[in-house]
Amino acid sequence: MKFINEENITFYTLSPRGLKLNAQPKETPWPKSEPISVSQTIWKKEIEQWSQELFTIEKIAEETGGIYLREAGKYEDFVKHFERDITHFYEIAYKPPRELKDGKYHKIEIKVRRPDLIVRYKKGYMDYSEKELEKRNLASAFFSPSFFKDIEFFCSMDSILLADGNYQFWTRLKVPLNQFKENPPEELNLTFGLKEEEKFHIGETKLRLKEAIKRGVSFLYFSFATSPFKLKSGEYKGSVLLREGKKIGGWEKELNIPELNKEPYIINLIPGYIKDGVRIDGSQFTISKKDGALNLSERKFYPLVENEFLEGSRLALFLQIYNPAKIQGFPMKFTLYKEGEFISELNPERLESYFDKGGKVENEIYLLDFSGISPGQYKLKVHSIQLPLEKEIEIKILPAR
Repeated sequence: MKFINEENITFYTLSPRGLKLNAQPKETPWPKSEPISVSQTIWKKEIEQWSQELFTIEKIAEETGGIYLREAGKYEDFVKHFERDITHFYEIAYKPPRELKDGKYHKIEIKVRRPDLIVRYKKGYMDYSEKELEKRNLASAFFSPSFFKDIEFFCSMDSILLADGNYQFWTRLKVPLNQFKENPPEELNLTFGLKEEEKFHIGETKLRLKEAIKRGVSFLYFSFATSPFKLKSGEYKGSVLLREGKKIGGWEKELNIPELNKEPYIINLIPGYIKDGVRIDGSQFTISKKDGALNLSERKFYPLVENEFLEGSRLALFLQIYNPAKIQGFPMKFTLYKEGEFISELNPERLESYFDKGGKVENEIYLLDFSGISPGQYKLKVHSIQLPLEKEIEIKILPAR
């Protein structure tokens, strides 16, 4: 009840009396001429529960300033009462005598002098402190991230299979900096959440916002991988929240952890770009803790946040293929489509390959040349001509500047 009032919700409820049952009792253990008591019927539990719910919905309506209709004509009266209430009401405010919010629930009582008036109003409110409000907003944002749009950002997330069968969640962000023109904060708080059934896995870090603005760039890019998770196959929800004071920006993605069996399977197909001449800070095909890039033997792979790149560019692809039979040397085809029509076969250059015996996973990096392909929205299909492997992603080629 406290939660309903603090969220400023009003309930209008109807008694279910008058509804006809679709089902009929299978047996009638009493004469039809005698009155039926609750204890005699096979609907005993249902009727007892019904009585409890009637009290509950009546109480909710009363406490929240709504109405509970039970008499004849209630269905017709519902619209009349509802339309009247949303067009005829008083909005009253007052300032509590407390200087600081105490975090408690406070009851409200409103009296009128005229004896012929009936007053309906909310019976109380929660006086949350600023810290408690911040916690509540953060909790709400985890359940509905897409409703929180105070901070704009783009995000992408993939689940990476590791040697021991665990998963890492590889997350990339792109934050437009033009939204922080006036008094930009030093940092943004980043919170990662993974919903697994009824529990959350949560991690936090900070983005150096002011430092990026001083460099004169248009966007702040950030990439990171979570700690390993032991997960069952199924659907999960990954969430990313950016916070600055009371402002929250949210993003979410449904993630599928596949049920791997004896069949080969393309787990990941992630576009990005290759950077040479950088210091490798981990073993081959591991994600760097320093910059969130994928360590290769002598270079790094940086995943894209959005699958967009400039006309005439070369695109790198990171493939993770579950290969339980340890088949070697099977060729892959890379086909480009636009609006369902074939455009071109791309010639791939395989830069690096590493078979992870523990996870039975083939990790590969390919380089694709898109020279001669005009700007537009495409689908890139990757498949094998020898094995039942197929996966596709959408890509966008932007006009060269």
